[in-house]
Amino acid sequence: MRRLLHLANKGFSEYFLFKGSKVLAVFGGAFLLGLMLVTFITVVFRLLPIRSDWLVGGYEFSEMFMSMLTPFAMAFAWYRAGHVRIGIVRDKLPTKPKALLDGISALLGAIFCLCIAWGVWELGETSFMLNRTSNLRDIPIGPFQVLFVVVIGHFTLVLLRSLLGLIAKAFGSRFANEPYLEGQ
Repeated sequence: MRRLLHLANKGFSEYFLFKGSKVLAVFGGAFLLGLMLVTFITVVFRLLPIRSDWLVGGYEFSEMFMSMLTPFAMAFAWYRAGHVRIGIVRDKLPTKPKALLDGISALLGAIFCLCIAWGVWELGETSFMLNRTSNLRDIPIGPFQVLFVVVIGHFTLVLLRSLLGLIAKAFGSRFANEPYLEGQ
């Protein structure tokens, strides 16, 4: 039974969450590239003395790309420990209290993400029901909201998995050992 739990943990943590976060980072890069391209084209062609009415709505595309870029990057930054944190008090704590403090922050982050996901899900349902679109280019908003909920849901699972590992670490368990993260 213990071996089965270890395999389930490895499959969920390493393959779904960690490698899933890497895939999301690639999608985030694509959204960043799209954001930069749309912004660059909008700015450059606005300055040229040519007809540029086709540029109307470039800001809307940038807005959609930016809204998707943020959650894609969040899960990857969490696993890579690439997020910024101020450790004045935290760094001076012993291992167990530090893990407990990190666990509390992961719990608060997961609750925050769940609230955001629930709110955006409610907006997405309304957007689909009312067939809401953006103001200038009539970009459907509902699909972006559902995709946002899926990605923020993944990040919430990352936080909850981290919470379990940190609590186990605070109690001295080896459950929190994740060798695929050791080199990072």
